[in-house]
Amino acid sequence: MDIQDHPFYESVLRDVDGHRKGDAKIIIDSRNARTGSSKTTLAVRLAMLFAEEFEYELELEDFTLSYKEYLTRYSKIHPGKEQVSILVLDEISGTGAADARRFMSKKNVNLGRAWETQRVRRVITICTCPSYNFIDKKLRMLADYRLACYPRPLGSATAYTIGNTFSTSDLRLRRLGGRIRWPKLREDNEYYEHLNIQKDRLNESMQFDFDKMETEEQKIEYTPQEIEKLTKIDIVGNMIREGMSYREISKVTGVGKSTISDWKYTYGL
Repeated sequence: MDIQDHPFYESVLRDVDGHRKGDAKIIIDSRNARTGSSKTTLAVRLAMLFAEEFEYELELEDFTLSYKEYLTRYSKIHPGKEQVSILVLDEISGTGAADARRFMSKKNVNLGRAWETQRVRRVITICTCPSYNFIDKKLRMLADYRLACYPRPLGSATAYTIGNTFSTSDLRLRRLGGRIRWPKLREDNEYYEHLNIQKDRLNESMQFDFDKMETEEQKIEYTPQEIEKLTKIDIVGNMIREGMSYREISKVTGVGKSTISDWKYTYGL
């Protein structure tokens, strides 16, 4: 099924332009962590389609391997609220950001905080990585969709929504429709070439981190109280999106109705 005819595409449009008017975060990975499964091609194709849909003028800087550049554009440059915008963060786990093995790193913590507190900015973030499980679990909990690409036939993927159970932080995936299919990009596509140039620079440098991370990453320690609060915020957000009332949510989680209301508007749940 073509991308624009797929339930996934319609679901993203509802997320950013429906009554919630929030953001959407999409993880594109490959089944069995295979390379050469057209992940970057899909990311660029989606960015172009969403840009056309929302009359957003893409720039080369919207396509990056740099965590710092992504956060700068996500938090400061992109307009938000009135204008839907699109960002592509290619190879999110392999270039120093969102790596599951560095779950308390400064990069992971900062990225998670940005995704938590600025959901109302109406940014569609498209991330690629070799495997969904390579990404920090906290960031997977904050993402909305997974597109799992097949190495054969090339140019096809299965779409899932990402959620977590109400009583625990266990992640769950719900399949959306049949396989998505997309055509190849033109060989001279400027966005795809821009990403390839960055990858070439990264490979030549042997840094394996586009931002040349500090030798020893700074770590931010959450207190037990902060961990409990952030977990509950995630759970409450999922319950709100499932259509549960404040009374029902309060009964299950123990969070007061006024607090739920505050969290909804503070964190864009």
